[in-house]
Amino acid sequence: MINWLIYIIIAIFVIALIGAAIYGLRLRKKKYSTSKQPKSPLTSEHLFKEMEALARRGEYSLAIEKCFLYLLKRLAEKTDLLFVATKTNGEYRQDVKRKYPVGAEMFDQLSLFFDEVWYGKKKVGEEEYQHYRQDVLRFLGEVESVEKK
Repeated sequence: MINWLIYIIIAIFVIALIGAAIYGLRLRKKKYSTSKQPKSPLTSEHLFKEMEALARRGEYSLAIEKCFLYLLKRLAEKTDLLFVATKTNGEYRQDVKRKYPVGAEMFDQLSLFFDEVWYGKKKVGEEEYQHYRQDVLRFLGEVESVEKK
């Protein structure tokens, strides 16, 4: 009789482990799923306004960060490229190279400059910010004209 009780306890334990594993896999799959655009309260318009406000206050590094986020968000809104928080800038560069090979070099430059400023702590002033802002807007204009065709 005690043997049957031990087998029942072991069976319940095994079933619980399998259930926990399946539940964990489902959670992990949901967390990393990119099948649909993640909902983000930040619109490209919101990011653009934030970027401009930061630049007016002379916070050019932060303004460049918002400008790059604006670029990514705008691409997601106007094209089939996904804005995913877990994507690296390198992955975005690869996506742009596949989808817009003509603009890939310009996007690479924009992305790499952002990396230098944000991760490399490169000091920037108003002139660098304005130049970066203009390049981002020019790139987006080119992408939008390709999308209309």
